[in-house]
Amino acid sequence: LGHDSVESLLQALFDERVQAEFGVSTFVEPNHSNLVLTTALTRRQARSFSNSAGMVQFRPEVDENQKMIHTGLASVRLSSSIGRMPKFTQEVLGAALRVSPYDEAAEKYQQ
Repeated sequence: LGHDSVESLLQALFDERVQAEFGVSTFVEPNHSNLVLTTALTRRQARSFSNSAGMVQFRPEVDENQKMIHTGLASVRLSSSIGRMPKFTQEVLGAALRVSPYDEAAEKYQQ
């Protein structure tokens, strides 16, 4: 996507306009130097939003034992779906963000 790191991408995605419009802010965590996204949403509001979020789908790689491959699909909860058994639909994704694993020795995510 034209960025050297995940942090650079997130800073571009959450610029000043987006931060002001959606009430989010970013800062660098002092202990681990990770970029953190914060919001003023209540826990209940955040749970409500997360319950309606889509889930990106992966499948195991056939040749490699511990590798997962993105299927290009996401399961998205239907807005008309309410109750204990929500209904989902599958949608095709145009792009995905690759997040590196956490490096315990460096105490930060690999870039």
